[in-house]
Amino acid sequence: MVREFNVKCPKCGREDVLAVGRKRTIVEYRVLNTKNKVAGGHYPYKGNWKQESAKIDGKEFIRCNACENKIDVSEIEGVGEVKIDKTKGALFVNDFLDKFLEKDE
Repeated sequence: MVREFNVKCPKCGREDVLAVGRKRTIVEYRVLNTKNKVAGGHYPYKGNWKQESAKIDGKEFIRCNACENKIDVSEIEGVGEVKIDKTKGALFVNDFLDKFLEKDE
């Protein structure tokens, strides 16, 4: 028998709005046309924005798309651990074993 478990946001209580987030830093530039001009004045752009680099800062995290808060795993009721895979998704591991071992002690 499979028990259905709906994960809710601990801050706003909404279901089906959790997402995996990551922070990215993107560096872009635009070239100025500086030919055939006297020193000083207005220099127009030569073209559109070009991307120089994009890097990911830190690790992925769980966030709520409704209230836009970053969520710590310990705040989610019934979840002991979250394993985030870059291609397959997020695995929410329940905290049954943690609660079971706490009762024995």
